Amino acid sequence: MAPSTVLVSTSSGMRFKSRRMNAYLSASQLGWIPNQLVWGAKKRGVAIHAVQAAYTSQACPECHFVSRNNRPQHQTFCCQVCRLTDQADRVAARNIQSRHGDADIHHCRTIADIKAVLQRRHQAYCNRVGRSPTARQDTEPSVTLAKVNAKNYS
Repeated sequence: MAPSTVLVSTSSGMRFKSRRMNAYLSASQLGWIPNQLVWGAKKRGVAIHAVQAAYTSQACPECHFVSRNNRPQHQTFCCQVCRLTDQADRVAARNIQSRHGDADIHHCRTIADIKAVLQRRHQAYCNRVGRSPTARQDTEPSVTLAKVNAKNYS
């Protein structure tokens, strides 16, 4: 069954520290991809919606805590507050899906505005469950992708 809606990010573009990589990306014409997505969706009668992508890979979809430390490894997501553990791309997809129709995030114009919304939501979560709004300081066993996959596919 084909999806009825496709969500795309509204990121400002990819920029790297290396001039060579930036030149390569510019020459590769990656700007053509969004146009192709719109064309393909229209051809198939599928709606396409833009979603703010800031912090989707660093924010916990459960408690909304945002930190780079939530990604102990490239492929692994482990929230430092609520201990949600999952595959990083799956967490980012959940965040993108939850932002579709989210008026607070949609009206944000800067990345700082998005982070402020997520911090308010995290504070509300902590108040609701009676937790401190900061990351846990206890020691955690290392999280590996094998553990995440075993948890999700067993």
